[in-house]
Amino acid sequence: MDTGPELSISLLPTCVLSRAGGEVVVPLRVQRLLALLALSHDRPLTRAHVAGSLWPDTTSSRAFSSLRSTLRGLRSLDPLVRVDVESVRLSPEVHVDWVEAVDHARRILDDDTRVPALRAVQLLRRGLLTDWCEEWLDAEQHSFLQLRVHALETLCLQLSQDGRHALAVEAGLAAVACEPLRESAHRALIRAHLAEGNHFDAMAQFRRFERDLRTELGLSPGPGVTRLLPGCSPVTAPS
Repeated sequence: MDTGPELSISLLPTCVLSRAGGEVVVPLRVQRLLALLALSHDRPLTRAHVAGSLWPDTTSSRAFSSLRSTLRGLRSLDPLVRVDVESVRLSPEVHVDWVEAVDHARRILDDDTRVPALRAVQLLRRGLLTDWCEEWLDAEQHSFLQLRVHALETLCLQLSQDGRHALAVEAGLAAVACEPLRESAHRALIRAHLAEGNHFDAMAQFRRFERDLRTELGLSPGPGVTRLLPGCSPVTAPS
């Protein structure tokens, strides 16, 4: 039975709508609607909530009018969105990379060894709609950042223990890229280098972290990092 062309929405790191593997170019107002619905992938949103979130600086009547106009523009992309009198939702069959990333991250943190590590790193190295500044998006962006950096640190350590050193380092680098001054991310990456026997890379990573931490915050690395490298003493800043 033909179920129609496959539809997917990418939110990592920007909003892209695809149909049967090819990108579908849509206006920014449509992207914003799809992103809002995708972030609530498992539940419908009321029309009032959608209109108020996407068009907060206008009257409610104009916001509802803008929503109706935007929804009309999606009719050619059925079954992308399901609409009824009171609510709007993304069709459950639409794949969303952010949903997949969140699922992988939570499974990693639950010690599920069946998570495909390479796919997880590919997804979690990218932020959520990183070029967007929307009030309704702020909390989700911060929450996803915290989830992904914790998952990447955990995955880095798990892969090191399993002897999958190259991917462990990749996960560690992705964790550091998420939060460049986060000590636990650098600690996981340094451990990955040491597990592979690359003491030079471990030391170089420590020195980069030490320099950036001193430059940005005037601090030195804590003992959790320094004890990984016996004999390594922090560089003293000139007086």
